[in-house]
Amino acid sequence: MPRSRAGRLATFDVVAPHFVRVGATIAIALAIVLFALVVAGADRNWLVFGAMVVAHGGFGVWQLRTERPDPLLSMWSMAPPVGWLVLFGPEGGSIVAVAAAAGFGLGSLFGEGQRLRAYLGTVAALWGVQFVVLIFHLASHSEPVSQHVGEATGLVLQLGVFTVVRLVVAEVSISVDDRERMYFNLFENAPVSLWREDFTAVAAWAEGLREAGIKDLRAHLEASPDLIDEAIELIRVVDVNAAAARLLGAPDKTTLLGPLRSSTIGPETVPSLVDQLVAVWDGSNSMSTQVLGRKLDGKPFIATLNWSTTSRLGPRDLSNVIVSIDDITLLKETEAELAASRDLMSAVVEAQDRFITGTHIDDVYGFLLESMLA
Repeated sequence: MPRSRAGRLATFDVVAPHFVRVGATIAIALAIVLFALVVAGADRNWLVFGAMVVAHGGFGVWQLRTERPDPLLSMWSMAPPVGWLVLFGPEGGSIVAVAAAAGFGLGSLFGEGQRLRAYLGTVAALWGVQFVVLIFHLASHSEPVSQHVGEATGLVLQLGVFTVVRLVVAEVSISVDDRERMYFNLFENAPVSLWREDFTAVAAWAEGLREAGIKDLRAHLEASPDLIDEAIELIRVVDVNAAAARLLGAPDKTTLLGPLRSSTIGPETVPSLVDQLVAVWDGSNSMSTQVLGRKLDGKPFIATLNWSTTSRLGPRDLSNVIVSIDDITLLKETEAELAASRDLMSAVVEAQDRFITGTHIDDVYGFLLESMLA
């Protein structure tokens, strides 16, 4: 399974906004406490550190407001204030550096490849500078021995806390990798056509209609069919499995990804799409319908479509809707053939009854011929 943002890190992306939110909140709260201590007469060097922490918290808020939360970058931005604290800050700041070390370890959970290596290199450089400063202090005898012990202890605690957190992060990453691989295989190799689709834009579109006073979406779409094309193109296909590509006769999965195009959807398929739009409108978490579709080569098929959100145990989330399409064309054709056979058998039995009751043989053959032609 390829390692990418669509793989393991996609799982962590769900947690990313919460991570950044907590980090920004802690940074702002810490800055307020530091400013209060400075006002109360504490060492004014805390004021500089507090200002840098405020900048870090503000950066986190900016990430959230622009909907681009990046926990790795958020923790990376803590390196300058922590570096300043351990190098120029007042005595007693090591506890903050130890707490930051734990944050650095957690932040590494969201990194991969070159970004992660650069991140770890920055953190290692921070500790390297601390070590050099400690050696300089020991050689110059410029500080009391007790302070040297405090510096050394703080550095050892930072390394210890970071190492423990990194071990936990590695264990979690392996577990997530295993689960991602298992679910990827289940999704990719399922015999049924599976689609992951994003309906968030449809939800916003439906909410706009609701605010405009629309009460019945299905009736509104029947009265304004042009809106159906508008809504269809808001549906985005995130991923499909191999069975989906085979169902439509697509050369590969990538040809099916991206926004749906109403121009490629035949009128026979529209009713099933309207059912999905109504499911979003009604707040449903699942629905089933029958779909009449066409493959890319124009060949028609009949299928059962099951539409389901992944929100059964939490808030309704339409960014990851699972759609399964089970091709029942052969079943429908068999049912039609059986129905035709039953009709033919009924005709034979009826013809036999007529013959037995004295009906002329020509009438019997004529009746059978008419039945078969019908």
